[in-house]
Parts: sequence; structure tokens; C-alpha cells
Amino acid sequence: MKPLLFLILLSMAGVSAQVQKRTEPASQLVWIKQVAVHNKADVLIVDYVTMLTGSRAVKAAREAGDAEFEVKHNGDTTWYVPNDFYIENKSRKLRTLPVADSCAIQLIREGGTRLYKSDLAQLKKGYAGKLYRLEIVLGKIVKLTEVYTP
Repeated sequence: MKPLLFLILLSMAGVSAQVQKRTEPASQLVWIKQVAVHNKADVLIVDYVTMLTGSRAVKAAREAGDAEFEVKHNGDTTWYVPNDFYIENKSRKLRTLPVADSCAIQLIREGGTRLYKSDLAQLKKGYAGKLYRLEIVLGKIVKLTEVYTP
């Protein structure tokens, strides 16, 4: 095979692989800051976050000054985070993401733990202070699931 033809085929294979990767859903945990309409399309303005558990959660919370502690009778200090999780938010950068018309939305009823099928109108009524997992394809939200946090 001629070198130029080989390079062209190799280049085309790379482009094909990149297109496939972009169409696979990307999962992201977020705080929703606002549900809005922009250019006649529904959008969410979100802040990306990370949920940590175990020793990673305690370490991050301590670094942020958010960890709690208990001093034992022998003077040892035990650091912890309530419910063994910590939501880390290293960047306060907000992102505006369009909501796909066919977006599947699942929310948790107030005081409950189970998900139910819902819609954007219901989300608008009470999104603040809750954690969500978004599935994003080609820059659009195709699935939104509220994450239970005790």
C-alpha cells in the first residue's frame, strides 16, 4: 500500500472513531441553577460536580473545611462526612445545555426515595438544592435523573 493512501485511510479511521465517541452518552452529575428558555429552546443552566465517598470524601471535605469530626476520650480525632458522601465542586463554571425534546426525566417524590417518570414542568417546580445525573449526547440532555441524597 502506498504511504499516502495508508495515511488517508488511517486519518479516516480516526475521524470515524471520534464521531462514534461523540454520539455515546456522557454522564455528568450537576446542580441545576436555572431552568430557562433560550432561542425558543428549553435549557438547563448547570454546575458540574463530583460525588465522593469513603476516604476520598473525607479528604476533599477536610480540604474544603466541610468535614465534621469527633474527638474520642483518648484524644484521637476521627474525621467524617455525614452519610459517607461529599459533593465536591472545584469549579463554579456554569454551563447552558439544551434539553432534547425526547428527554426522559425521572424525579423523586418529596419525602420518598423512588423515581417516577416526570416532565420539565414538574422539574421547574422544585429543582433547587437537589442533585441530578444528566446523560448528554451531542451537547444535548437526553436523560435527567434525580439522585437520592439522604
